[in-house]
Amino acid sequence: MKNTSAQEIRELVEAVKQVAENRTYKLGDEVKAYGKNCKIVEVLDVDRYHLKNLQEPYDSFVALVEEFE
Repeated sequence: MKNTSAQEIRELVEAVKQVAENRTYKLGDEVKAYGKNCKIVEVLDVDRYHLKNLQEPYDSFVALVEEFE
């Protein structure tokens, strides 16, 4: 078993952060925004989505990717 150095761990954490920041979403993906579990029902623009709430009151709204939890 290999011992992982602190530097290797930091590099891995940074790589994961970069991938997470560049996450792309598509129609049908489930996300959480404003404390609501939602499904993407329309891609409006880069990082701008029309979401449908999966629980009551089943409302829909537009959210930016930075508003996703």
